[in-house]
Amino acid sequence: MRKFLARFRQAPMFSTIYIIGAALSVASVMLVAIFLHVKTSNIYPEYSRDRILYNNEIGLDFGHSDARITVGYHNAYSPKFASTIIDSISDIANVALERYRKSANVYVDGKKYENVIIRSATPDIFSIYNYEFIEGKPFPDNQESIAVISDKLARRIFGSERDVVGRKFKTSVLSTGYFGRLHADNAEFTVYGVFREGSRLLPLSFAEIIYPVNLNLLLAQETENNHTYGEYDIIGDLKMTILPKTGVSKEEVSSKIDEVIARQATRTITIQKPILEKKDGVTRIIGSELANLQPGEYTLTNGTYPRSSLEMMFGDQSFPGLYAEFDLKGFTKLYGLLVLTLLLVPALNLSSLISGNMDSKMNEMGIRKAFGARNSTLLRQVINENLWLTGCGAILGVILAWIGVLLWKDWLFEGVAGLAAGELSASDVMLDPAMLFAPKVFIAAVIICVTLNLLSSLIPSWWALRRPAIDSIKSKS
Repeated sequence: MRKFLARFRQAPMFSTIYIIGAALSVASVMLVAIFLHVKTSNIYPEYSRDRILYNNEIGLDFGHSDARITVGYHNAYSPKFASTIIDSISDIANVALERYRKSANVYVDGKKYENVIIRSATPDIFSIYNYEFIEGKPFPDNQESIAVISDKLARRIFGSERDVVGRKFKTSVLSTGYFGRLHADNAEFTVYGVFREGSRLLPLSFAEIIYPVNLNLLLAQETENNHTYGEYDIIGDLKMTILPKTGVSKEEVSSKIDEVIARQATRTITIQKPILEKKDGVTRIIGSELANLQPGEYTLTNGTYPRSSLEMMFGDQSFPGLYAEFDLKGFTKLYGLLVLTLLLVPALNLSSLISGNMDSKMNEMGIRKAFGARNSTLLRQVINENLWLTGCGAILGVILAWIGVLLWKDWLFEGVAGLAAGELSASDVMLDPAMLFAPKVFIAAVIICVTLNLLSSLIPSWWALRRPAIDSIKSKS
């Protein structure tokens, strides 16, 4: 440490520039590391994020050879079809059904609270996402008019996250009805429990209100009104969140789901079949009628589903199911190239800086070599001195990265998994300490620090030390 301080006093300009250059490089790479950590690591409440799968879409396609067009439906699952799939994979995975995630207005004692994120799911959601309950507990199966809420929402609407179980609130959710008309779905709920709120940066699990999906009621309604969803037994509004049991792979889960889909495709189904009109060489859909489709007259597929959390976060969301294939190799190459660029460019600049600084130290190096010092010993000295400088730069870089994340979080995380800039800007984007102080992030900082030091100091030092001792002694100091 004393040698380092002495060197710093000898060349304050060089040391300062070196530290700032290293800090900017480390800060840039750390921003990427924190971004990827937040989006891919196991963080509350997604402690099993690396294993969770999402099965959100089923595609039903059928053709009309006479009109040379193919039409179909692509949406989530009907209650009956979803139940069939759950029965087929229940021995290898936990499965939760969700209906939607929407923004709602909440009313308590006549006061209105806007932009509250509300979700509807079966109780299995609590065995997949590890929500920590402050008060109360997860709701039981097939219940109605109860809900669990986050601690932040409880403080917002009730003034406290304690002693709120049993209190009531109302919600109003805008939905699109027939002919695109908007209407409000109003409901009243009783608080059943209070859980610790997660971060909006984890949109697949984030919620402020979660209320039960009553699957038995949905099944009864589907049986009573066979064509409620338009495509009997197949298309609906239920999405699946799946947590395979330990040792069960994504491929095993996908295979079992594919088997159910293949069996379903052997049955006659009832659909809303388009009524076509061909006029002036153009075929138009002018209406629809109920019709039966025989096996072979239609195809069923779930496309690229089930998808992992990584695919949901970084896959193409414009056509998230049947048309988008997540390119893991391309993703790895992209971020690998980004990190390499952020390391190499400053390393080259620092290398030039060190090369110039070595000229002023050649007298000392030549004298030490004349007295028997080995090149390897002198090289270690130079690397160690630069490592101290790089370490100081790394500490400053990590601090700058944290400040940058806090200042630019809206920009840094916008557009991922459906989070728009407006949604982030209008909300309190919580950065959990686990996101900033994770061991992975610190390990990344150490690796970056050592790599940057070796890249910038090893080559110029080695070339300088290859000069004969007499030439080094004659060098101008």
